Amino acid sequence: MNGIELKTFLEYKYISNLRLNKEKNLLGFVISEANLEDNNYTSNIYTYDLKTKETRKMTSTFSESSFEFYENSIIFSGNRSKKEKELSEKGLPISNFYRLRLDGGESQKIFSIPFSVLKYEFLDEDNLILLGKTNEYSKSLLNINKLKSEDKDKAIKEVEEKIQEEKDLERFDEIPFWSNGSGFNYGNTFSLYKYN
Repeated sequence: MNGIELKTFLEYKYISNLRLNKEKNLLGFVISEANLEDNNYTSNIYTYDLKTKETRKMTSTFSESSFEFYENSIIFSGNRSKKEKELSEKGLPISNFYRLRLDGGESQKIFSIPFSVLKYEFLDEDNLILLGKTNEYSKSLLNINKLKSEDKDKAIKEVEEKIQEEKDLERFDEIPFWSNGSGFNYGNTFSLYKYN
């Protein structure tokens, strides 16, 4: 019998984020797998119909790892457009949310939140509760949704420049300045938000 080789882990798929819809006839879940080339994990959302035993792949951009059922749709966060992906790669803390009908079609962007959303759940049909991580960059973008398009672009550009300027700088003037698993955390605050 051969031992497990490192490349064996690339063949594994991991199921997570199991959710039942309100009618309890549809199971949603996420399948993730290792991506050696990009040194990360890719993930997509799937549904399994408990009556027909049919499994359906709902997303295919390899970046959606959380979702919630809402009416006849799923709500998920992700960076689907080229611009959203570029902003994310630059370190801008913006979370974009999409709605995808369960019977098919294209996902529709429904809102953006100017901070990193770590977890979210519906309280009821009209209210979403979010666990968000804000920092000095996201705090300067909190009112971005109220700005006109050109002012929005200007605010984003200013934050981009500040991130670039400080990319090699770490501050240690508050405790704890580091935590296991998340690294340096200067200026990060975790808060609950309600969105309706």
